[in-house]
Amino acid sequence: HQPNCAATPVTLSPQTHTPSSALQYLEELAAERSALHGSSAVAPRRLTERTAHVLLVTNLGMPQARVKKQVVSDCGTRKLLIQLHDGLQVETVLIPSKVHSVSQKQRTTLCVSSQVGCARGCVFCATGKLGLIRNLTCEEIILQLFFATRVANEEGLPSISNVVFMGEGEPLNNARHVSAAVALMTSAQGFQLSPRKVTVSTVAPSVAHIERMAALPSALAWSLHAADDDVRRRLVPTQKCHVHELRDAFVKVLAQRGPGHHLFVEATLLKDINDSRQDAAKMAHLLEPLRAGVSDVKVNLLAYNDNSFEGLVPTTKERIEDFRDVLRSAGYTCTIRQARGTPQSAACGQLSGGSRMGAGEKRVESLQRRST
Repeated sequence: HQPNCAATPVTLSPQTHTPSSALQYLEELAAERSALHGSSAVAPRRLTERTAHVLLVTNLGMPQARVKKQVVSDCGTRKLLIQLHDGLQVETVLIPSKVHSVSQKQRTTLCVSSQVGCARGCVFCATGKLGLIRNLTCEEIILQLFFATRVANEEGLPSISNVVFMGEGEPLNNARHVSAAVALMTSAQGFQLSPRKVTVSTVAPSVAHIERMAALPSALAWSLHAADDDVRRRLVPTQKCHVHELRDAFVKVLAQRGPGHHLFVEATLLKDINDSRQDAAKMAHLLEPLRAGVSDVKVNLLAYNDNSFEGLVPTTKERIEDFRDVLRSAGYTCTIRQARGTPQSAACGQLSGGSRMGAGEKRVESLQRRST
């Protein structure tokens, strides 16, 4: 159990501070994590040979970046707008939980971004409207957790125990940097997060992309949205593989990972598009082979967070509950996720880097910066 960090007051440098080196970064990180874990002494630890090797392999160096803006929702959700060294911006979201009715514990989940923009083009997602601008580096992903840890500590939030790659971008289209970031998040010399509490979520661009997930020290999530190919292509226009081919790839990966692992399956439901009882029955049938092996499937449902996109309307409370009931009657664990931070555009599918600049302009500026 990690104590509420409000009980461990620590004086930290301003949010705009960026460590000047990887060594300084890990020293400060170790100090902050000691504080969050309630250690009596807040002192940097010496780097081990293993950490030095990781840093050498990943060429980790902290880029110039700063928290440009923070917005807070009534529910306590906090969205950080981080300005990167090249002027591009990316968003990350802290989601503190309520006190659990049984355990009486609290936690904060951090939703991190893996890219500026996204190439997958999901029609209900604000990030998808930007197009892909560029990948984030390993250190830019880690920096989101670094800043968020500081905010949680300074503002008395429950400590960050869960990280989900569900912000801007498709993680598997940036697999090298995402893999390196996950390794550091779960490292004993870094953030010390449990691999089971770091979740990499993917729309699954291809079978090959899925197969590369086998060795990730994290939980896996599939943004499925629809079990019917035609419906899914309407929602995810870049889909090239049949859904049963993607499912079979997940079956293979879960078998390689062995007992004790499960797959989260996510579905954003839109009215009269993918929210009927028939859609739910198709999903139950599609996912059945995933339960035949050594793993389990947990389905998370979420009503579309309205981005005012033409022709798209959130499903109703009654229909999402019907969808859940169909899956539960088929034997699946199924929950309905409550949207957090919607008024501040901090909810799932609403992140867009906080920029009013058009996607084309941002891509041109990014290219121009690289050439100068």
